[in-house]
Amino acid sequence: MHIKKIIYLFTLFSKLPFIYGLILPNKPLKGDVSFINSTNNSIFPSKHKHTHNNVTLSGIQPTGEIHIGNYIGCLSPCLNYQRTHNDLNVMIADNHAISGLKSNDNLKKYTRSTIALSIASGINPEKTRIFIQSQFPQILELNWILGSVVRTGKFHKIVQFRNRGINVSNENLATFLYPLLMASDIFAMNATHIIAGPDQKIHLTLARYIARKLNRHIDSNYFTVPQMVKGFTYKVKSLSNGTKKMSKSSESKFDTINMLDTDDDIYRKIKNAKTQTSEGNIMKLLTMISFSSRYSPSLMTSFQES
Repeated sequence: MHIKKIIYLFTLFSKLPFIYGLILPNKPLKGDVSFINSTNNSIFPSKHKHTHNNVTLSGIQPTGEIHIGNYIGCLSPCLNYQRTHNDLNVMIADNHAISGLKSNDNLKKYTRSTIALSIASGINPEKTRIFIQSQFPQILELNWILGSVVRTGKFHKIVQFRNRGINVSNENLATFLYPLLMASDIFAMNATHIIAGPDQKIHLTLARYIARKLNRHIDSNYFTVPQMVKGFTYKVKSLSNGTKKMSKSSESKFDTINMLDTDDDIYRKIKNAKTQTSEGNIMKLLTMISFSSRYSPSLMTSFQES
């Protein structure tokens, strides 16, 4: 597709009512997920008053029970940002989650629990928009348009699957195209800032590349080049394997500490956690200690240097 036609479609898309003042039709949401703000049938609170032009986006996938890694890596940075800003948008990324679901997983259940635990953790719908990705088909429409912007070779070069040890030949196509859908999330929101873990920086690079490419073609700064919100980010590892990230899709229940675990469950999981100094096993425990006790990140730095 010719680049000028792509830009034309993009500008038409950007003029559609999407976020601000959007009212959804009076019909049940997919999966019977309730509206966050049921008084006006909109999933966006009506009391948001931005004091600047920033739009900040973060997302969490409802692929399972929320664990402490999700809280430390995603929810806590959002809470810190929410204290001093009113431009945060938290996306429940159920379209992203589809690629990682197992046959017996219940996406409706996980979506509802992810929303509930996000609010219970302190995400305030009066200050922060919470929305469900699949309720906006415009994101997937934009995803198709952006797919016409990026060449396959450039895509491979940016996302670096092979260099990161990801064998895409054994993954489904949706997993391979995850970075492009993330870029679509960003452009659909016209997001200026992103709250995400360090493993998402490469994916953000793709969105930045697309924005700059389109801006060059129209000789303008029409498309926002998003940037990561600065701040210390914790990356929590699996309790049984210090080389892997704590994940909701883990096959062992002893790999994660879920937010709804009982005290006895947490005790047993920590007791069985690997603590060898090799392969980052002790570091994952120091990460959680540093976070939960509000110690400085220098605790981990001191250990690494000793």
